[in-house]
Amino acid sequence: MRILESTPSRIALTDGEHEYRLAPAVAANVFLAPAPAPAASDLVTLADLGQGDEAEVVALDVNCQGFSRRRLMDLGFTPGARLEPALETFARDPRAYRVRGTLVALRQDQAKQVLVRKLAASDNVRQEIAQ
Repeated sequence: MRILESTPSRIALTDGEHEYRLAPAVAANVFLAPAPAPAASDLVTLADLGQGDEAEVVALDVNCQGFSRRRLMDLGFTPGARLEPALETFARDPRAYRVRGTLVALRQDQAKQVLVRKLAASDNVRQEIAQ
């Protein structure tokens, strides 16, 4: 959440998608806590994906803040987005990923900030049948 405006008559907040306008008395009763971290047992970073692996974005690293976080989200790396590595250089830096029908190139340090869950082959088949 981010505060957009704070006046004596109202407080405007945004979650990056929606905007909320609250009276100061109501806003005083709003408490925020960090979202629970996803179970790390089956998560890898985007940089760890092999060529041909398909994955789903679970979250962005908690240390990815500010402009970097906003940029990744604007490029489509949001929870639930399906992606796959598409092109890579011999050094794998940068590497292009197909996400939401677009090719996006990221450097290794950026790709390490995106936490993904590899999709099983059956998940990929189900998605192709649905299309």
